[in-house]
Formats: sequence, C-alpha cells, structure tokens
Amino acid sequence: AKNQKFSATPFLLGSVFGGYGLLGPYAFTRSPDATVKTKADLGWVTANILENKIFNWFIVAAFTSAYITSGGVNALISDASGAIDGYGKLFFGHCH
Repeated sequence: AKNQKFSATPFLLGSVFGGYGLLGPYAFTRSPDATVKTKADLGWVTANILENKIFNWFIVAAFTSAYITSGGVNALISDASGAIDGYGKLFFGHCH
C-alpha cells in the first residue's frame, strides 16, 4: 500500500468490526499501482508467510475442513435447494 493517501492498516482492522462500511473509504481513495512487484518490494510477512505455498495449502485445507465438519457439504448433498434457499435468506433476507 505504498504511495497511497491513507495507510490500509486502520481500515483493515476496522473492517473486522464494521465490515465494508469501514473498509470502503480506503477502497474509494486507493489509486491503482500497475508496477511489477518483486519479492524485495514486499514486506516480511507477505514475502515469507503469505506467499508461501505450504501456508496457502494449509489455508485451503482449513477452509475445506471447516466446510465439511460444519455440515455444509452434507446439507448440499441431501437437500441442495433447501441449502441454497437458506443461504439466500441468510444473506439477502428473503429468497424467491
């Protein structure tokens, strides 16, 4: 987030509690940066953790495990239309 009007950190932390309403102002004021980045341009956490393939596969496994153990897969298999309708009601308040 170099060369931006505002630092992303307070907006990102605020979005944990306030969602897009707090992240939106940063997104609106951000200007695109089309320059090619190298590993040297990245911060330590991004270069060594977030860009690590082992970490990325761990995240995929964690999300897959959470979806399976929460019953999401079984709900889609046993009653797909009911599960999709439930997601619609959850996110949109109603579903036709």
